[in-house]
Amino acid sequence: MLVTRVVYYCVVVICIGISLYLTYFGFLRTFGELTLPFTIVIGLVLFLADFLVQKYREAGHSILLPLLLFLIGATFSTMSNFNFLYTNFMTQDVAAETIRAQYDVLRDDLVSTRARLVSLGVVQSELEKRDRIETELQNMLQQATDPNRPGCGQRCREHIVTINAQLSIPPTDLQVPADATRFQDFFNRYSELVYEALDAEPSASTFVAVRVMQRDIDDALTRYNSPQEAIQTVGLSVLSEISDLSQDIERRANALLSDTQQVSHTAIDPGAGRLGEIVYTLRNGFIDRPNLSATILSLVVGTVVDILPILVALIAFRRGVNLGGRSGDTRRPGLL
Repeated sequence: MLVTRVVYYCVVVICIGISLYLTYFGFLRTFGELTLPFTIVIGLVLFLADFLVQKYREAGHSILLPLLLFLIGATFSTMSNFNFLYTNFMTQDVAAETIRAQYDVLRDDLVSTRARLVSLGVVQSELEKRDRIETELQNMLQQATDPNRPGCGQRCREHIVTINAQLSIPPTDLQVPADATRFQDFFNRYSELVYEALDAEPSASTFVAVRVMQRDIDDALTRYNSPQEAIQTVGLSVLSEISDLSQDIERRANALLSDTQQVSHTAIDPGAGRLGEIVYTLRNGFIDRPNLSATILSLVVGTVVDILPILVALIAFRRGVNLGGRSGDTRRPGLL
C-alpha cells in the first residue's frame, strides 16, 4: 500500500506539473500579469482535490465534495490546456486559411464596387464624351502629320474647333504652330489642357471622383493580390489593414452612389484567426472546426493530465481500507 501511495503522489505531482505548465501558457495571452497567481490557485485546487479524493476514498466517505472541487479547478485547467495545445497545432494553418479567405472577400468586394461605380450613368456619359474627344484628337494629329500635307491645315483646325466646342472653357493660350516640326509639342500640350478642362467641368465631378476611386481600388488589388506573401511576412496583422481599407472604399463609394445603388462590403474581422486567446481558440476548435483531429487530440490530452490522478485514486485505493490494511469506519459508505 505504501508503494501505491508513493506512486499515486508521483502521478499527482507530475500531472499537476504538466497541467500547470500548459495552464500558464494557455492563459498568458488572455490574463497577462494575472496569469501566474491564477495558475497557482488552479494548481493548489487540483492538488487539494486529488489529496481529498484519496483520503476520502480510504476513509470510506463520499468523494462527491472533492470531486466538485476538482471539477471547478479542472474546468479552468482544461480550457487553458486546450488553448495551449490547439494553438500549437493549428496557429499556422488557421492563420493561412484565414488570410486566404479574407483576401478573397476583399477582392470580390472591391471588384464589385468598382464595377458599380463605373456603371453609373454620369460616368458612362462622360466616358463617351471623352472617347469622342480622343477620336478628334487622334484625327487632328493624323491630319497634321500627314507626310503628303504636313502641318495643321484647315481640316486639322476643324478638329480643334470641334473639340473646343465641347468644352466650357477651351484652351485659348495656345497658338497653332506654322512649322510642322513643332506640331507634336503643341499637340501634347493642347491634349493636356483639353483633359484638364474636361476634369474641371462641373458635370465631370462624379467621373473624376470615380476615377480616383478606381485607381485606389486597382492599387489595393495589386497590393493585396498575394495572400501567401502576407502569410510569410506580416501574418494576421494584415487583416486590420484590409478591414480599414474595405470600410474606407465602401464609405467613399456610397457617397457617390444613390440610395438604391449602395454597396455593402462583407465585414473583415481583424481578430479572425487569432489563436492563443481562449475565446478565439474555443470558437475555432469547437465551432469552426477546421481540423477535427486537432480539436479531439488537444481536448483529450488537456483533459487526461487533470483526470488521471483521480482515476488512479479510484482504482488504487479501496473504500474503507487504511494504510495498514485494517478496515476503517464503513458505517456510512460514501459515493464510489
